[in-house]
This record gives sequence, C-alpha cells and structure tokens, in this order.
Amino acid sequence: MAQPATSAFSSAGTLLEVKITGTYSEVWEVYGIDQAGGESDRIEVTTMGSPGQKKEYITGYSDTGEFNYESNHLPANAVAQYLEALKNSRAENDFRITSNDPGNEQVEFAARVEVFNRQWRVGEAVKVTLRLKQTGLEVVTP
Repeated sequence: MAQPATSAFSSAGTLLEVKITGTYSEVWEVYGIDQAGGESDRIEVTTMGSPGQKKEYITGYSDTGEFNYESNHLPANAVAQYLEALKNSRAENDFRITSNDPGNEQVEFAARVEVFNRQWRVGEAVKVTLRLKQTGLEVVTP
C-alpha cells in the first residue's frame, strides 16, 4: 500500500475536557474548537532622534489568546451545568484538549469562561458557543 503524501490527521476523536474537583471530565458533543492566538503589546519608543524620522517599537506583554468551541446544548448534563456556573462565577479553571493525532497531542491551559451563548435556529439543534479566555501559559505535549 502506498504511503500517503501528507501527515495530516482528522479532528475526529478530539476531546475537550474541563477539570472538576481534580479530575478532567469530557465536554460532550463538541463539534468545533478554534484557538485564537494572542497578540503582544506594541510599545512605541520613538524619539526625536529616531533614524529616518521613523517610529520605533518594542514588544511588551503578550496576551495568550482564547479558545472558542461549539457544541450541542445539553442542559441536563452535569459538565455543561458546571461550565455555565464557571461563566457566572468568573472563576479560573483548568482545561485540556487532546488531539487524535498519532502522538495524542495535548494542550493544557487555565481559562475563564467569558461567553456562554445558546442559539436556537429553525431546523437546527439547539447549540451553545463558549469562549474560554486563556490565562498564563499553555502546556503542549508531546
């Protein structure tokens, strides 16, 4: 059998988990996860003597970004209830994403649930969208 020309892998089987009382629990029926990378502050340091009368900048603190995910709305699910409670409490919590790649890459991060939106559309299942605002560094393995 011929070797594929790519090392790409499917997102099927990817897990999003939230830590509840020290143990990671799966967030059910997730169908999309997006990571929006953070930006670094740009600090202007232009002086009257800047070369060629051009503005100069240095890099400041970096924002770690956010994760957005979409899933079917499961109001009776304990994990879904916990996520909504996190939104209301504004508490920081640990999360983990495990990919379905051959090495089972994991991304662990702390975040706050900033957005918990429900969507009702004609002809569609009721959905929920969450935005997880990452705080601090993420740990990626392997």
